[in-house]
Amino acid sequence: MNNIITFPTERRQEQIDDEQDRVFENFTEECHYTAHFILLLIEDCITDISEDEVSAFEMMAFRDPNLAESRDMFVIINLLSSMFMRYGSVKHFLQDDLD
Repeated sequence: MNNIITFPTERRQEQIDDEQDRVFENFTEECHYTAHFILLLIEDCITDISEDEVSAFEMMAFRDPNLAESRDMFVIINLLSSMFMRYGSVKHFLQDDLD
């Protein structure tokens, strides 16, 4: 009876947990990256419009944290992140408020 080999359950569970953490981190990072990429697209669209003709938005600077439009863009980026994270069944701090 002493020949029973115990399976390394705890070590295997740690490996599984680590892998799940990596998948979670990669997914949330992709959500944030995609939201910021959309920010760049919006910025490019505004810049392109301003170059072609006179635009009411050519002086818009939503990267300046002292301006109100920066706070608005912060909300938009977080809404996008929240939407992407909800798609992957990941909690975001805005989801409770939006529901």
